[in-house]
Order: sequence, then structure tokens, then C-alpha cells
Amino acid sequence: MSRSIYKNNVHSFDYIPKTSNVAIGMRIKQKRKAKGVTAERMAEDLNTYMGKISRLETGKTEIKAGDLVLLSQYLGCSIDYLVTGYEKIPYVEVETREHHPPLEHLMARISELDEETQEEISKAIRLIYKV
Repeated sequence: MSRSIYKNNVHSFDYIPKTSNVAIGMRIKQKRKAKGVTAERMAEDLNTYMGKISRLETGKTEIKAGDLVLLSQYLGCSIDYLVTGYEKIPYVEVETREHHPPLEHLMARISELDEETQEEISKAIRLIYKV
């Protein structure tokens, strides 16, 4: 059995990086240029006008959810990337030992270490996952 536990808090929106229309616009422009498409061509392909593309890329307009879907498909990236700059929002996957033998092996090896070393590893894990 597996479940997702988001960093900082279970199913919390607090971990999603804060973003702005300007940041989203910059990522749209970056992806468009990487694709080798002009803003004019993108407007034509998406059946919209150049002014809308310009306002999206400069962050001068709110980006609607439907526009994010269309843009992510056109640019070949995820909505996560356009909004956060990450392809997937990082999360910690917790699995039971039955479904994750390497984890069981790692835990067995850690339990063989002295108590001080185990505590150092525990501190490092808490620091990494901000627990």
C-alpha cells in the first residue's frame, strides 16, 4: 500500500511554491523559444491574437486554467512546470516494507549502526524532509 505525503504537512497547499503571473509568463516564453516558435506563430496555432500571447508572457494578465491546459499541451510541458517551475511538485512517497524491499534492506543496515550514527542519519532525514 502506498500513499503520498506532501512535504511540511499531509495534503497541504503550503508546500506549493508561490508564483506570479510574471514567473509563469517567463516560463511560457522560455518554452516557446525552446520550441523554436515565434509569438505570432503561437498565436496563430492557438487561434488567438498576438496581444494575448504578449500579455501572458509578460504577466500582465491572469492566466485561466483552460489556458494553462492548452499552453502546456502546445509547449510540451506540464501545468506543474508552468505554475511552479518544477515538472512535478516534490512529495515524499511512503510505502510499506512489503512493497519496497530496498527500503527494508536500508533500515536493517541502519539498525546495525551505533546509536550516535543512527541519530545523525535521523537528523539528516528530518532536515531533508523538513519534518
